[in-house]
Parts: sequence; C-alpha cells; structure tokens
Amino acid sequence: MYWTDFGAGTIQRANLNGTSVEVPVTGLSNPSGIALDIAAGKMYWTDPGKIHRANLDGTSVEDLVTGPQVRLGIALDVLSVKPFVLLADENVEINGQVNSDGDIHANNDLVFYEGNKSQHIGNLTAVDDIIIKKKNKIIGTAAGNEVENEGTITGTITENANIAAVPLPILLDIAHGDDDIAVDANNTRTLAPGDYGEVKVEKGGKLKLSSGTYNLECLEMGEKSTLSIDLTSGLPIIINVDEKLAFGKKATMKLIPATASTSLITFNIDEDAADGDNVVVIGEGSKVFGSFIAPDGTVEIGLKARLKGAVCAENIRVLKGARFMHHSSTAKFPKEFEESEVASDQSSVISYQLEQNYPNPFWSEATSRFAGNPSTEINFTLLEAGTVKLQIYDLLGNVVKTLVNESRRAGRHEVIWNGRNRAGEIVAGGVYLYRLTVERNGAAPVVMTRKMTVLK
Repeated sequence: MYWTDFGAGTIQRANLNGTSVEVPVTGLSNPSGIALDIAAGKMYWTDPGKIHRANLDGTSVEDLVTGPQVRLGIALDVLSVKPFVLLADENVEINGQVNSDGDIHANNDLVFYEGNKSQHIGNLTAVDDIIIKKKNKIIGTAAGNEVENEGTITGTITENANIAAVPLPILLDIAHGDDDIAVDANNTRTLAPGDYGEVKVEKGGKLKLSSGTYNLECLEMGEKSTLSIDLTSGLPIIINVDEKLAFGKKATMKLIPATASTSLITFNIDEDAADGDNVVVIGEGSKVFGSFIAPDGTVEIGLKARLKGAVCAENIRVLKGARFMHHSSTAKFPKEFEESEVASDQSSVISYQLEQNYPNPFWSEATSRFAGNPSTEINFTLLEAGTVKLQIYDLLGNVVKTLVNESRRAGRHEVIWNGRNRAGEIVAGGVYLYRLTVERNGAAPVVMTRKMTVLK
C-alpha cells in the first residue's frame, strides 16, 4: 500500500499488513492524494500547484501538470487486463489446448481450432466472429457478430451481439540501460531493480529478481532455465522489455513465497511485431506467471506450456497441449511437463512411422484472416535410435526447410513447423511434401514422405 504524509512531505509504502514501511519519495511540499498504475509501474500524486509521476520505487520523479491551482485529489482511468485471461486487439487462435479457464476477448476474431477433447471454462466475446471447431467444449457463453459452433457451448450463444472493442493499454517508451547481463549455463545471478541492456540466461541458468521495476532491452531465458521472483515484500514487480521476451523449452518461473499472487507480476513488452514474428514466446513445456502486455505484438503460448495470469496483445496464439488460467483461478497445473520425445511405453513402438501433420491444412500467415496459423505439428516414431533428417519440400523437389538433422533416440517425437522457409520468409499457399529419413548402422535408410497443404 502507498500513502502521502502531508506534514513530512513524503510518500510512504508498506506491506498490506503494515510491515516494512519505506519512504521512496522525500522533499515534497505538501503532498496529497495518490493513485497507482500497477501495470505501467507508475504512481501519481498531487502537490500544491503540481501533479507528479514517478516509478513505484520513487525514482524518475516528473512534473506532469503545473499551475497555481490547488490540487488535493487524483484518480486514474487505467485499463486493467485482469478481467480477461486472453485479450487481443486483433485475433485469438487456440489450437488444441488442454483444460483452461478465464474469459477471452478479441477485437476481431476468436478461433478454437479442432481440439483434443479440450475444455475451456469462461465466457467468449469477439467484435467480429467466434469459431469453435469440433472436440472443443466451452463451459460458458459466446457472443459475437457470428458464432460458428462445431463443438459444445453450454451457455447462451448470441449473434449480432454488437460487442464493443476493448482498448489495450498504451505503453510508455522503455528507457533501458546499456549493461548486458549474461548468466552462464547452470550458474545463478541476482539482479536488483534497475536499468539493463540485453539479459540472457543460458541453459540451466538461474536469474533472481525481486519487487521493483526493471527496464531491459530484452530478456531471453534459455532451455531449462529458471526465473526466480522474490515477492516476500508483497510489492509488485514490473519488468519492462524494449524488445523480445522469450522463455526457452522447459524454462520455468519460481515465486517466493510459492503462494504469492501472480497478479503482482507484470511484463510490458514495447517492441512491434514485424511480419508476424512473436514478441513474446512462451516456449515448449515452459511454466510462467504474471500479466504479459504487448499491445503491438504477438504472444505465443507454446506446445504444452503453462501460464497463470493474463495476456494482452495484438494477437495471441496458443499451441497444442498448452494450458492457461487466469490470475484468480483456483485450479492447479497438472504434473510437470514430461519429455515428449520418448514414448512412455517403449514396448508400444513396433515400427517406424511418419504421421499426418496437424492441423492439415493450415493457414499461411501472410493470407489468413485469423492473423495466421503458421504452426503445424509433425509426429514421427523411431523403432531404434538413429540419425534423423526431417525436411519440407515444394513440388519441384526444392528443400524449403530442414526441421531436424541430428541423432534422435527411439520413441515418439514431435516437431513444429512455423510455416517459414530457410530464409525465415512465410511460404506461399499450396501443397508441400515432408520427408523423414532415418540413417541406420548396417542397414538401408528408412525414408517416408507425406503431403501437407498451406491454404491462402
């Protein structure tokens, strides 16, 4: 909590139980009235003839309004992203998530592609259309211009609903620092609140942060890395990122204490998304907490990733097996992500297999009215370990993209193709081939080919 001390000329704050009183701002005349913008990490207050703004830790004090008038109170009209678990200025695309909950809104289209016996608890609203494909169950209502339902919606379906667009927050320019921070593999580093350049954590590394405001050029968490956030003070943490925010495969966030509210954590990402690139990537099997605010970018919740909090972005994409829930949810995540590359029962693997990609067909990002669905999943099974090559070809036999070129162990493997070629460009619509080649010691290679379709 925050308050002004009129006589002492200070702004003070403390935990909600009154402990750990701090004085982040001193030297004021007669301050009165205070308001907080938690998402932006700012506080506002009045002083005779002035309205001030500063970071929540008391730094970067600014004079916003000056004049002879006496100002004794202040109030903010600030958008909170908390009512929605997903809020998109354009489109929300959900591709076979597991059980999830929270209200979802899109200022354009909201699409649940074919599910995997998927269930979502919450109400759906869209300014334009809501599309629910088969194998999806929505426990809630759906309201939009048109509602196309091949699944199950337990609540009321309302078409021609005249749903109003929900404005997204406007982020301030992020003035990050110049000092780059690198956390080497399997090492740990603690950062105090402040301004930094690029912050990168290598595989297995651990980064410790605490309540306060961080201004970063970028934040990249490597595979199996940990982002530990100390919230024992009960005060929020604001992580402002000027460019990309990425959590690698099986990266995880740890809260101290474990019972801390996820609503105390906010990531603000100011970078624009170019050509459909993701500004926020929550990688395969990762676990994250907090509000992710990227008004000009795309947020992708990856394969089997887990998120508790809220996402507010230009576009939102959820991949197969992901789970997301709102800050207020009392549900718990299922047990920790298990390695998907190896079949849990090796005895069930009786042959080499290359399965049909899913979804198929899928939309080219350059042409889809749903802001693109450029991800499709390819599954294959290896009877024995071997050197594997999985490549995409056009119908002229040209290699479009090499997805895998490495040794893989026996079992079932999952690979995602993002619909881009070797140069990183979005492919054109049409029919493509994908070929699996497995080199085996002392035996002829295994070669299997299937077709897939990219729609315009």
